[in-house]
Amino acid sequence: MRHFMKIFPIITILLFTNLFSQKISYEISLCGRNQKIILTSKNNKNYKGLVINEFFKRNSDKKIIKKVKIKKSVAKSLFNELTEQGINEHKKIIDSTRCGEFYLDGDYLSFKTLKNNKIFFEKAFAEVYPESEAKTEKNSCRREAQKLITIADKELNLKALYSKIFKSLPKNYCYWSGIYMVCKINK
Repeated sequence: MRHFMKIFPIITILLFTNLFSQKISYEISLCGRNQKIILTSKNNKNYKGLVINEFFKRNSDKKIIKKVKIKKSVAKSLFNELTEQGINEHKKIIDSTRCGEFYLDGDYLSFKTLKNNKIFFEKAFAEVYPESEAKTEKNSCRREAQKLITIADKELNLKALYSKIFKSLPKNYCYWSGIYMVCKINK
């Protein structure tokens, strides 16, 4: 009993902390390259971000994953702006609005929200790119998805970041862009 009384306050603090702490993560995977943005907020106080860039060696199972940290201030700003712009609002949209259709050979932009490491929301949009890489979407639902990825792209300059990393790789490393394999043939 005496031993229990000593550890009871510690158990109470741990339980209280875990019950009331909230970790929210946004994962955004881009079209045209194997690039993912991960933004995390813990209790709306601590923010962090990461851009994950993945490549593979031609005719091999070998992969190179390059992670680029996002400054905490940028991660916070980007997380809050995406939240304000409704990153989770697409959950309410029915697929019959031609918003989440897939094409046979296409690539897609996907959004995933995790709350305390459990999937809260997940949605993919075929062939939706940031405004810097494609024309403005006409479908209102797809346009909202495009606005969200454009917010991230303007802050992080995603295509340039991916290109810079790709150029620094040894020859014979590749990535998929839709149905096309793009490979580096010289160093």
